Amino acid sequence: MKIKESNIYDRLSRIFGRIAASGTAALAFVFALNLFAPIIRTNAEEVLDTEVAATVHSVASINLSSEELYFSIVPTDDGAFASDSVVANVNTNSSAGFELYMNTTDDSADMTSRSTTSVISSNFEGIKTSETMGSNTWGFSLDNVNFSKIPLAGSDTVIKNYTTLPAVNDRAIEVHFGVKVDNTLPKNTYAKSVVFSVVAHEPYVTIFDLTYMQQMTATACHNTTLPTPWTADTVDYHTTDNSKIPTKTLIDKRDGKSYTVSKFADGQCWMTENLALELDNEKVLTPKTTDLNTKTSWKPKNDSSDNDDENWPFWSSTPMSSVEDHSYLDETYGGYYNWVAATAGHNDEADGATVEDSICPRGWRLPVRSGERSYAYLFQQYTHVSIDDFFNAPLKLKAGGYYRYNQSSNAVSGKAGWYNGEGGQAWYWTSTVVDGGDSQAYALDSALSTDAYPGLDTARTMFKAHGLNVRCVAR
Repeated sequence: MKIKESNIYDRLSRIFGRIAASGTAALAFVFALNLFAPIIRTNAEEVLDTEVAATVHSVASINLSSEELYFSIVPTDDGAFASDSVVANVNTNSSAGFELYMNTTDDSADMTSRSTTSVISSNFEGIKTSETMGSNTWGFSLDNVNFSKIPLAGSDTVIKNYTTLPAVNDRAIEVHFGVKVDNTLPKNTYAKSVVFSVVAHEPYVTIFDLTYMQQMTATACHNTTLPTPWTADTVDYHTTDNSKIPTKTLIDKRDGKSYTVSKFADGQCWMTENLALELDNEKVLTPKTTDLNTKTSWKPKNDSSDNDDENWPFWSSTPMSSVEDHSYLDETYGGYYNWVAATAGHNDEADGATVEDSICPRGWRLPVRSGERSYAYLFQQYTHVSIDDFFNAPLKLKAGGYYRYNQSSNAVSGKAGWYNGEGGQAWYWTSTVVDGGDSQAYALDSALSTDAYPGLDTARTMFKAHGLNVRCVAR
């Protein structure tokens, strides 16, 4: 028989849901210096904060102690048995271990020869020993006692699986091949090729393995335990106990602010604090750190400020196409953003459109109007919970009302801008434009029982010019 070793690329078309076990990671730096330009240093020195990161992926390789095995057998009436082995040496950097595969190169496991139609087959079922194996049959074993039939090409049969990185000695896996023949088999040389391949496991990542908001992925959220809708207790470490809501504090790379995030019974990971990103008209947001998917960058036109009330557009008289981004940060309620700011500059989308850009961190997005990653879908899992409970842990909605422009004749405390519903209602943007009204978008409106209008409306219409809070859901 002949034995070959294979890289993972030979198996990609037959492996679903596993990460390729070969590849390279490289980090290159390019330095440039203009020798003709003098270096001038001033007191107004600019400091740039540049992050350099390298992602190292799991890789694996394999080599064999021998590429050919030969059996020299003198057959008997009852069948003579012989065995030999090859050692598959696996090298990997994956802390999550690997899977070793072996199979034929085609859809037959028969050892054949060129001058006879007789074969040494491997079509038996179950486990066989040297005593119980049928004559003119062959198989493989990891202990040289219990033999199985040879897996066919495309079967994806795992012959060894480690879920953690084994010791060096255990990465040398000895595979035995046993052959049994009787004297009815014509004298000849019979051969068959098999191929070995290895797949490195990617480490099992949950939200508890993350540090930054921007590291969130669908896989990390999915791997985190799904809690039951009947619990409000949180846990700050990975567990399979579904009576706890997984909750982790993550850092937004853009400004260093921290936010708690939780996985809820809808299967999604949500921020449980209001976004408080300060927008700066001299700071460009990019897809590297921000939820920009149709734009290569976005630069706000207006700073977030506590003294620009008069700059907020009057919602009933300003054409939506003329409305700019406006935002305001509050120590208690976080950021108030009009829809243009929340969606990173969108203000003239078609009726019913859902935008794919937002000021959420990369890996997160503004909730949609309905379906997965919507407030409606989230609250469907908690119909047994009172409205007031949504304002407590773990969801912790904030009754910040919304921020709006008010004509000076109706100004509150001498301000042209004021909070509407503060202390009684929570308002949060979605990414979906209202059907038949380009000046409005859908929002969540949740009111405490102490408010004049208690209730929960997951598709409330709101003028885009108003300032609402933002919660993000993982993509």
